[in-house]
Amino acid sequence: MALVVRCPICGCIYQVTPEELEADNGRLRCGICQTRFDASETLRKVDDDVLDGLLNRRGSAPEPRAAETPAAQPAAARPAAFSASPASERSVPNDTVAEKHPVFCRLNSLSPKLGSVAMPTVVKRGNRLFWPIGVVVLILVILWQLLSLFGPVLGRYVPAVLSARQAVCGVIPCPGPGSEGVNPFAVENFALTPITMDSYEIHLTLANNGAESLPLPVLEVTFTDDRGLIAIRRLVKPEEYAGQGSGTRLGAAKTLPVRFAFTLSGSHPASCTVRAVPQR
Repeated sequence: MALVVRCPICGCIYQVTPEELEADNGRLRCGICQTRFDASETLRKVDDDVLDGLLNRRGSAPEPRAAETPAAQPAAARPAAFSASPASERSVPNDTVAEKHPVFCRLNSLSPKLGSVAMPTVVKRGNRLFWPIGVVVLILVILWQLLSLFGPVLGRYVPAVLSARQAVCGVIPCPGPGSEGVNPFAVENFALTPITMDSYEIHLTLANNGAESLPLPVLEVTFTDDRGLIAIRRLVKPEEYAGQGSGTRLGAAKTLPVRFAFTLSGSHPASCTVRAVPQR
């Protein structure tokens, strides 16, 4: 049995010996395209008689015939560009360049048996595995971010989302509202309505984005003037804005509509902001 390998780039086939394979840990260099490749990926065994038959076919390959010389024409009728020249000067196809190539690189096109030997295509499995793994990791990161940022809001309508967020954030720290070190309360749908010259009514929705029931926070109401300076700041306690029937706690992923009035003497603020301050 003879050992043959094929270059994965140009397809040339070479006969090799075990010593040549062990010389550089199975790494070979193609004599045609100068590509270094792993011989173990395309190494095949071929019967000796097949190999001998290929060599015999190459030795008995017919030489190309020279082109037939056209019949001579009278000198007066023959153009000058077609002047007679010796037959030895005619260009005859030769194999000079191919002689520099390995013999199996030429025989590959002459032998259907050798050409039909199955040669696997070189596959870079590392690159193929990288993309699926990278896509899966990217999808998980995006889902984690969405669950962290929008989980509390979606949990008000789909309780399963809140449960999933609690399970995930219990293992991996989650940014966003309701996370450790982040204010779990949010003020939504804020509106300031003037009643009289000095009286204002505030409407808002207090939301608990945390994962558990929490005591009602203190509302910090800040009025600023035209220059953005703080004119008035007041703290409104839960018993002042929640009323008696609302309780003292707000459940996880729950909201509470809030409405209260303010009276300001001698001051005309330009804007108003409300912030929920959790009670310690």
